[in-house]
Amino acid sequence: MTNSHPQKSIADEAAIERVLQASLIGTVSAISFLVLFCASSLVCFDHKFGPSTTLLLLLCTIKPLLTWYNSGGTMKKKLYSQPVSPTDPNHARVVRLVNELVPIVGLKSSPEIVVTTEARALLGATGRSPEKAVIRVGNGLLNLQQLTSEELKALLAHELAHVKQREVALQALTSSLALVSTIAVVFTLSSSLLALLALPLVSSVMNLTILFIIRSRETMSDALSARWTGNPLALASALQKVEGHMKRFDEAEKRHEERRPELRTGSGKPSFVERQINCLRAAGRAHPLTEVRVRALESMTVAKDL
Repeated sequence: MTNSHPQKSIADEAAIERVLQASLIGTVSAISFLVLFCASSLVCFDHKFGPSTTLLLLLCTIKPLLTWYNSGGTMKKKLYSQPVSPTDPNHARVVRLVNELVPIVGLKSSPEIVVTTEARALLGATGRSPEKAVIRVGNGLLNLQQLTSEELKALLAHELAHVKQREVALQALTSSLALVSTIAVVFTLSSSLLALLALPLVSSVMNLTILFIIRSRETMSDALSARWTGNPLALASALQKVEGHMKRFDEAEKRHEERRPELRTGSGKPSFVERQINCLRAAGRAHPLTEVRVRALESMTVAKDL
């Protein structure tokens, strides 16, 4: 996808505030639903099995909480990350841009920055708190030559928004609520045939609610990036370039597989089932579609031709 956006734009603060308020209302409403649903499920579960079993059920939250607590260290171990090198100009640019953003974002200290061997243009943030945050930068993103400093800064601001808003902690909370709710409902109805219907139904409702929260937070992070950089179209342009890189990378991998018969799994054309699975994956992706995000960022811009 080619980029048609200019590198400079003027942020519309009123439009950004509207997006932030809408995202916040959506997030609070969804979390309130999860809390009420979980509380209701536990009341029914407690009535049937007693307080001691209910206490045992709450132990299900240990895994999400451990994932949250160890999130920074786990990511560094799993993704073969390495610290940034002060002699590498690409690494130095990332460090400089993050240091420029930290006081604007309002963080007390700069997050740890690690570089991974990923060939894809990936960027992410994790950590149990802003003080323990880790920014992961893939080599594919560092080697994306057409990405300007303004665009990279906008992407980093988006990730720092996740850090500022303690997204990992929020995900641990929502996952715990969803897990406890699902188990409580299924076991409460275990003596009836309703349990067979309850499991997929409750799981779907919980997953859709969490997906809604994640997408709301992504929209909020886009808006905060636009506010902190003052340049919404820089993020829009960066998202388009990253998506174009990812598509080219996937196409290159596909051509590589086609040249190696041992990697082929069929005729090369997706089956009906594979097409449906791909549709479900697209519907269940955590990030909104790039074109949707770009339109939202364009709406946060006062002047588009500078």
